[in-house]
Amino acid sequence: MTQPEPIPSEPAPRLWGKTITVAAIFLVGAALLLWRLNWLAPRGAPLVGGPKNERSPAWSPSGSRLAYASDETGNYNIWLLDIASGRRTRLTTSPSGDFNPYWSPDGKKIVFHSDRAGGSNIFVVDVDSTVVTQLTSSKSTDGFPQFSPTANKIAFQSDALGSNDIWVMDANGQNKLPLTTDKADDITPCWSPDGKRIAFASSRAGTTGLDIWTMNADGSNQQPLTHAEGNEWKPAWSPDGGRIAYVAGGGEDKPSVWLFDIPTGQSIRLTLGGSDYDPAWAPDAASIVFESDRSGNFDICKLAVPTLPTRSKG
Repeated sequence: MTQPEPIPSEPAPRLWGKTITVAAIFLVGAALLLWRLNWLAPRGAPLVGGPKNERSPAWSPSGSRLAYASDETGNYNIWLLDIASGRRTRLTTSPSGDFNPYWSPDGKKIVFHSDRAGGSNIFVVDVDSTVVTQLTSSKSTDGFPQFSPTANKIAFQSDALGSNDIWVMDANGQNKLPLTTDKADDITPCWSPDGKRIAFASSRAGTTGLDIWTMNADGSNQQPLTHAEGNEWKPAWSPDGGRIAYVAGGGEDKPSVWLFDIPTGQSIRLTLGGSDYDPAWAPDAASIVFESDRSGNFDICKLAVPTLPTRSKG
């Protein structure tokens, strides 16, 4: 940023207009600098923490509860946090590991992946009864499932065809169909809030890293959204459809949460200071939760999401 011209300590009356102009430039420059430093500062206050690890947070549709994976009892299981009371409840009791919970739109079920049946497969648990149902049972590695906004489909990643691809199936586990079949890895799918598109991470861009891509819900019109050095993955579409949070990092740069503004094409870093993963939007789009190791263990942190300054592409 260009340093503004110094303001005379005792300006003559004929220089008063110029002084005001220079002062205004200085104040605007200082404001922009403070705004940039504010965005680059470490962000996120702990929401769930302790001596163990809490990971992969997911807001309930009502915003009253948070699902997450925790190894509080020795191995990872799905837990629920009641936001109002702070009460934590264990939802699954797998002797192995349950990971990456995601709520159904009505808040009655949570889909997740688990190695409780040997390999990594997809399961769904009824929140009230805690009954668990297995949806996939293949020798492939299936994971990162998400209910569609209409609740009739589940998107997930699978290496059933060799490399990781994005698949969809009915909510009962039937009619599995690959949406991507590229030789590169396509991972961590996320539905747009209207259910018309799916964001995912892909290594197909001709680099050694991952970028964020989007496609129609039927697999057509696959397009790159971001392209940067290192890796960008685990996209999370905002409830208003205008932004995508994601994880970026590589090499000496620790993974952190970033935000991509779709109308303007801007990307901006939201967190700094730890290894931060798995962003998830609150239903009102005002905040994001994510996992972070800045305390020494993985905790669930929460940050407010300010509005990005308006700027057109180009």
